[in-house]
Amino acid sequence: MTKKELIMSTIEKMGYAPEVDSDGDIEFVYQMKTLYVMTGKDEEQYVSVVYPQFYEINEEEDMKALVACNKVTRELKVVKVYVEPTFRSVTAACEFYYVNKKSMEQNLENSLQLLGMIRTVFRNFMDDLS
Repeated sequence: MTKKELIMSTIEKMGYAPEVDSDGDIEFVYQMKTLYVMTGKDEEQYVSVVYPQFYEINEEEDMKALVACNKVTRELKVVKVYVEPTFRSVTAACEFYYVNKKSMEQNLENSLQLLGMIRTVFRNFMDDLS
């Protein structure tokens, strides 16, 4: 079984309907959020689950968004939250290595839970900075 097949079957087993997009990434909806799984090279046991552009940045809050991204990334450790190169939106990613099918299942489940709450955590940090 390839890494992509393992990821697809794991996501399906969790009750979601993954599809491979035009770039070859796995796309699916989790709690009304479109997430992507970047599979990378098949021989690497590394996976990145991405929640793109979950927050739009207003012009007057550029610096506040950068500080909030830094704080979320420091405190949650497994999640990387960053401002897109355009400085107009914020994206989050959970990255992990897996060793077997069980490890893949656990890591994907943890990633989904974290990404499911990341927008709320980020907004709370933004509010704290006000």
